[in-house]
Amino acid sequence: MAYRVPFLKVIGPDGTDQIPVWGSRLVGVRIVPRYVDTSDECTFMFTDKPPYATAPAENTPFTVSIGWSAETAALGGTYYLKRIHLLGEPKRGEQIHYICRPLEQSGLNEVASQHFGADNGNTTLGDVFTNLFTAAGIGVEVAASIASMPIPGGHVVQWQQSHIDFATDLANDAGGVVKPMDGKVWVLDRNAGQSVSGNALASFIIPKTDCYQYDVELDPRFQYQSMSVSYSTAAPDGSSRSKAPPKDRRELRMRCRTPRPTRPRRRPKPRSAQMNSAASPAPAFSSFPASRSPSPARNRNAPAFPTRSTAHRGSPPR
Repeated sequence: MAYRVPFLKVIGPDGTDQIPVWGSRLVGVRIVPRYVDTSDECTFMFTDKPPYATAPAENTPFTVSIGWSAETAALGGTYYLKRIHLLGEPKRGEQIHYICRPLEQSGLNEVASQHFGADNGNTTLGDVFTNLFTAAGIGVEVAASIASMPIPGGHVVQWQQSHIDFATDLANDAGGVVKPMDGKVWVLDRNAGQSVSGNALASFIIPKTDCYQYDVELDPRFQYQSMSVSYSTAAPDGSSRSKAPPKDRRELRMRCRTPRPTRPRRRPKPRSAQMNSAASPAPAFSSFPASRSPSPARNRNAPAFPTRSTAHRGSPPR
């Protein structure tokens, strides 16, 4: 079985290739492309043994080009050193890893509240993304399929959100993805297989018979094209307002209802009040019908209720 040796070129801060400088100390390079709004990650793995090398300073840039040959190598991006990872185990020995990420613009996490609509020159999603990041001093590239979409409802509001979070939510609703990379923000069409300019991305086909080891995991969430939820909420006037999802698409529905308000129960009267009402004096004789004979008049000076000494003769009062 023939092994293909990949081509790797890493340009350091002095403009020279670092592969000859690192030599046999370099045991691997791992590049993890993040699909969502998180920056990519590039890790350089070295053996950590004498003579020990001095780790570069924080934010040291490394420009990586990878491929199967120098002629077909693709630019992987420019990464900046963020942290150092030291580890050791019996099989691999002691290693030191340089974990690098692309330079993130400081304005991405700036929190703001603003309005985008036709009244301030924003009619399409391309206008929103461009004005949002240009005002923060960040370059932006938007795919043509997303840039031409009109703003849903004619206006959108960024309320106490960072620029990257607001752009991510807006792009998700339009079927796109936001990617900060190489000092810019890229808004691409999700699963379109095209670059921001609309050109088809290059395909890399690796025959299964030439693989020494592989690991493939499929996420089942992609079997649903869209998901929607119907909900019911209470209006300020006490009535119920509900919003149902459209029924012309395959969807997963969940119905949530707010609980009905409970009616306040009537408080029972205290026992003392019931006893006092029973002890009230009887009405006059004229209020009784002729067929009933009134009870004899009670002495008003007598107590309303018998005391324990009179109720239970012979028992001492407490």
